[in-house]
Amino acid sequence: MYKLLEYMTICIGICLATTGYTVIGEMFGILPGIYVPLPLILAGVLCIFLAIVLSQLAQRYPTAPGVRTYIRAAFGDKPSLVATFMLISVVVLFAGAEAYIFTVSINIIYDVSPYVVVPLVIAFVVAVNLFGLDMPRKMQLIMTLMLVTGLIVLGIYASLSTESQVNVVTDEDMIDALAIVSAAGTAIFLFMGFEWVLVSGKHPNDYKRTIPLAMVLGISVLLIAYLVLSYALSLRFQDHEVSGTMVPHFLLANLISTEHGAYIVILLSLFAMVTTFNAGLMGVSRLMYTLGREGVLPPVFTKISMKTGVPVGAVLTLGLLAEISALIQLATSIHEQVLFVCAAIYCLIYSLYPLSNLRIINNDSACKNSSLKMNIFKVLSYCASVLFIVFGIGALLNSEEYVFDNLVIFTMVVIASCMLSSLVMKQSQRVINV
Repeated sequence: MYKLLEYMTICIGICLATTGYTVIGEMFGILPGIYVPLPLILAGVLCIFLAIVLSQLAQRYPTAPGVRTYIRAAFGDKPSLVATFMLISVVVLFAGAEAYIFTVSINIIYDVSPYVVVPLVIAFVVAVNLFGLDMPRKMQLIMTLMLVTGLIVLGIYASLSTESQVNVVTDEDMIDALAIVSAAGTAIFLFMGFEWVLVSGKHPNDYKRTIPLAMVLGISVLLIAYLVLSYALSLRFQDHEVSGTMVPHFLLANLISTEHGAYIVILLSLFAMVTTFNAGLMGVSRLMYTLGREGVLPPVFTKISMKTGVPVGAVLTLGLLAEISALIQLATSIHEQVLFVCAAIYCLIYSLYPLSNLRIINNDSACKNSSLKMNIFKVLSYCASVLFIVFGIGALLNSEEYVFDNLVIFTMVVIASCMLSSLVMKQSQRVINV
């Protein structure tokens, strides 16, 4: 039971980010608040199906789970490298946006320079991870449980308030398919990275039941928390009030106490930021270590602490990249665009997993069968891939104000990932020829 809870908190912790509050607020600018639960449910159900797909892949490759293994087994080395570098890029980009929103939360009370706060928080998470696996896992469990409980209690308190005001839906508030697609694509951001729990498995047997169940339950808990929050916001505030702030949870916290509401926001934001960075750092650093062992990344990524077993080289390098990304975004204020781009990139990567699973199954003669159950699963897999692609496009086209910026950043990430992949492939070929 403890192991299941541990994996669940890793899954939940990486998704419950400070930027998640901002994304929920953005959704109120796309749809009338009363309709926001619809794209949340669409995104949540789609990610639950994806978790089932990833569980099948993880059971097939328990010793090397993750994007690199799955896509390479289905489509070859270069596509898997491109996808892997894109995922690492998302983590680095995301760090900057997360740090910026956290700074906004702090500045509600304290006038503190983000150039001081942000580096300190990232450095703290890096330092904690360098102590070893046990300490971060325990910290992740405690902080995630407190965060989820706090968010749900906050939402329920506001929802049950007798002062609630239900927003009236008029003809002008009717929604179209494009709005739902854009909101659903944005909502994928709220579940982004749940699969990183796969690289945190302690034993191959954990991939048979414990981790698959942890992903499904983790996504379900996230969905409940998001639905409670969005429902509470739609009851107590007008849509423009929610979409007009980067910290909509501050609105709900003020309902509990106008005197201490800001402190509640800072606490929730701090927990969200630390759990996200911690879970992300644990997962991505181990992926980078694996790439270093393969020779894809420089040998520095293979450096391990003999005392703790932590991939020190990968942790420190990722922490440095996160610091640089955060400072660049603080200086350029492109945090909102980064959120949409990260969601779009993840939608693209997620669309490849069901296709990879089907291709691996089709290539394995022992798994081929034409049963009704398998045929239904194949249809659902193709539908899921198409939906992820459509939602990804919707995320990029989310805001007319940022469409150009979104496309530029997205294109830069894709081109950079392709160039790095080509460089690695050429270097590998030279080694083989020598």
